[in-house]
Amino acid sequence: MQESSRHNRRTIKIAAAIAAFLVIGLVVLGVVSLTYGDKAKQLVVAEINKHLLVPAEVGEVEFTLFRNFPDASVVFRQVAIKPPAGAGEAPGLLHAKGISLRFGIFSLFTGEYRIRSVDIQEASVTLWRDKDGRNNFEVWKKGGSEEGKKVDFDIQRVVLRKSKVYYRDVAAGNDLAVAISYVTLKGKISGAVVEAGLSGNLAAERLLIGPDDYSLKESINLHADVILDQDAGTINITRAGLRAGGEDFSVSGLLSYGKRVNATDLLISVEQADIEKLFILIPERFTASLKDYRPGGRLTAELRVKGNYGGKQSPLVTAGFSVKKGSLAHLQHKTRLSGIMASGSYTAKTGIRADRLEFTEFEGSAGRGNFRGKLLLENSVRPKVNLTLSASLFLDEIAAFMPEGQITDARGKLVADISYEGSFDAAARVPEKASGLVSLADAGFVLVKDGRKLSDLNAELELRNGSVMIDRLSLKTGRSDLSLSGNFRNLAAFLFQKDQPLFFDAAIRSERLCLEDIAPASAATTAGEGQPGNAATAIFPERVGFNAAISCDLFTYRDFSAEKVSGRLSLDDRVLRVGSFSMKAMDGSVSGSGVLNNRYGSHAQVVCNVSLHDVDIQRLFREFGDFGQTSLQSRHLKGRADAEVQYGATMSNRFETDAASVSAIADLEIRDGELVGFEPLQELSRFLDADELMNVKFSTLKNRVEIARKTVIIPEMEVKSSVMGLKGYGSHTFGNDIDYHLNLLLSEIGRNKKRRNPAPAGASEIAEGANTRLFLHLTGTVDQPVFRYDSQAVVKKMADDFKNQKQELRQALRSEFGKDRNAPPPKDKKASEVKFEIEWDED
Repeated sequence: MQESSRHNRRTIKIAAAIAAFLVIGLVVLGVVSLTYGDKAKQLVVAEINKHLLVPAEVGEVEFTLFRNFPDASVVFRQVAIKPPAGAGEAPGLLHAKGISLRFGIFSLFTGEYRIRSVDIQEASVTLWRDKDGRNNFEVWKKGGSEEGKKVDFDIQRVVLRKSKVYYRDVAAGNDLAVAISYVTLKGKISGAVVEAGLSGNLAAERLLIGPDDYSLKESINLHADVILDQDAGTINITRAGLRAGGEDFSVSGLLSYGKRVNATDLLISVEQADIEKLFILIPERFTASLKDYRPGGRLTAELRVKGNYGGKQSPLVTAGFSVKKGSLAHLQHKTRLSGIMASGSYTAKTGIRADRLEFTEFEGSAGRGNFRGKLLLENSVRPKVNLTLSASLFLDEIAAFMPEGQITDARGKLVADISYEGSFDAAARVPEKASGLVSLADAGFVLVKDGRKLSDLNAELELRNGSVMIDRLSLKTGRSDLSLSGNFRNLAAFLFQKDQPLFFDAAIRSERLCLEDIAPASAATTAGEGQPGNAATAIFPERVGFNAAISCDLFTYRDFSAEKVSGRLSLDDRVLRVGSFSMKAMDGSVSGSGVLNNRYGSHAQVVCNVSLHDVDIQRLFREFGDFGQTSLQSRHLKGRADAEVQYGATMSNRFETDAASVSAIADLEIRDGELVGFEPLQELSRFLDADELMNVKFSTLKNRVEIARKTVIIPEMEVKSSVMGLKGYGSHTFGNDIDYHLNLLLSEIGRNKKRRNPAPAGASEIAEGANTRLFLHLTGTVDQPVFRYDSQAVVKKMADDFKNQKQELRQALRSEFGKDRNAPPPKDKKASEVKFEIEWDED
């Protein structure tokens, strides 16, 4: 206990001694500060004024021994250094909250002040050079040591805290902004050469070198040894280390500055770095295309930047790299490539030199699949590719790496063993060299554009330079199936270049083909009246052409169906030509040829010649939608027909016909025909028995029917039916306005039918066999027809008959007495000299 008490007393004595020493020391320092402080301030300010070439503003100047003890300091508050005279619109070099100039405390007693350290707080340093080479940072007068000088600036340490440094070279086009948390620069100056060590924390917020942006948003921990030669304008980085994003980089090389065009030769290397962390550090201009992906793995790389920069020049950037345990995951899908091993090199675009990316080898896996190969990609603007690839992949596991926005819900297996060399740009004019095999098994996908689903896609393809030989390709879509074999020319260039065409020769086979399943549903948008069509909505792609032989067991479109369809088709410049086709349809047969011209983009023109043989006329009307009219429909008709049809029309990209554009000529023959329950015919009930008019049968009807300007034109014809013998002609518009001229024998009008309106005398004539023929005129609409007696038709008929009879009489007289009389042989001179001719009035 006694010993402990003695120990405590000893401790108290020591503490008291230390406290007394500190108090005495503080008192001494206070006295020294008061005694020498003003003198030190005056000497330092006077010396600075000797060296400054530009005006400076200072809020206040103070002297302190306590802040940086054991050094004394002269502190300048609110400092602003103005730009040099004649520097135009140059900004000031410095704005700082505080600048401390530090020197040894014993300088106060010797009277010689050596400034060894500068501490700058919350500063904005702006280094600036204009297009004529003038700058704002040559503000310090250079000169040798003066004998007897009281203040010497022998700066060996500079500290920047919470500051920003800006550098802008207008002539070179360089613009840098660096945020500094804490940076210490230590070294020694020998004339114009500064050997320094640099350490601290900073962030390159803006790094524009010439036309390129290399800005980094992440902060950097830096330590470096550099040699600055102010006369040569060079910075030699003898050794440097960077730590950014948790990864360490080493840097070395040479960088010049201060000229219109400067040189650089920097080497940056990293070993086994985390790719995901590095990805965050890379400037966005280099990673924009990968914004939807997250890379991973370990990277070893060496990056070299060599050449001139400034004056619209950029240095050459090259890199060698290797990747281990790499991965690439899509951020919105479960798709992920893993186990990637790769090595290669990269050269960035510089001037007229194109960029170049080479994977000397790569391999990896995608779910259950795998791939390996090598790749050379030159000129990303006009890509030239050299690829060797072996792959076994499942489409659902690589869907995110397929062209975005075109397909979805992909599935199936892809196996490829190919070699390809070519360009994806037409201007490059590089011939394609390709070989290898590609197969698809049980594949399928949905087209995003129109929601169409393709399934059961199986294919065996062989690459032969620019062509793809299809040994077998089959698929299903909707209710349709297709199988194809043939040769696709220029397929790769077509897929990857906007201006490259595709042409193929193929044989196409289908058990069932529904036109709705393969027609482009999205092509329905049409331009307004007088507006140009949009080629993107056309029926046929602009750059696709083909020659194809087609065979189909069953073809359907809406209500139309046909069997055993065969023909040859060709497509060139969005014009589809059908050289010949034949099919079994409407219980008969159909053959013909035609052209479908879709060059207009928003619509198409169709012209065709079609032969119909022994078709069911009721099915003909039903399957063609009663040809767009509602008066004479399939329910009204029975019989068999032959026809030779010439047809032309305009249709939309949904295959909807513009009725006003229809033009057609049809030579018809209808056999064993029936007209059943045709409502407009019931209006004849005033002349005939209504029961007889419900089902009118006729054996054979032949005529030519024309369609133009939305009107069906029927020339004069005679119909011998089960009810009556009817002659007539007329027209019928698509709007169901009718104009028919009819005539029939009164003897065929029902004897028991009492007419409410007896025919006037001028509405009939005595026909052959003393029969009287009644003339009728049918007008109005199909829903509200109007019958009236046709007196004008009688007059015209009688005039035509008289003219015909006169012509027959004149011909008979000429034959008997005139030139047409049988003359004796020409050798009988007297007979030949007989002249007898009767001139007839043509009226």
